[in-house]
Amino acid sequence: AVAGHSDQMFRQQPATLSTLFCNVAPHHGGGTSFCSTVAGYAALPPELKAEAEQLACCYSRADSPLTQGTVSVHPLVLEHPTRERRSLYLGRTRHIQILPRKQAA
Repeated sequence: AVAGHSDQMFRQQPATLSTLFCNVAPHHGGGTSFCSTVAGYAALPPELKAEAEQLACCYSRADSPLTQGTVSVHPLVLEHPTRERRSLYLGRTRHIQILPRKQAA
């Protein structure tokens, strides 16, 4: 199954960046893919962009004793503070709830 995520989405202040480092590569499998959430947002029709900009996602991570009960809410669409480019901010988690952005604040 193909699924995506952004690192540490369940935190109030998620990771600023992620790196991938491989110590030992497997002989088979081990594929990792990256995608552009800027391109994903840009590909949306205008009416879906307008709807997405009004939504927020509630994330929690209940599968780890260290993070159990940790909940955070993030806008579905983020805008880069200096480049002013918009991107989608979403991913697979154990629990996700879409909220109106005003309710999430």
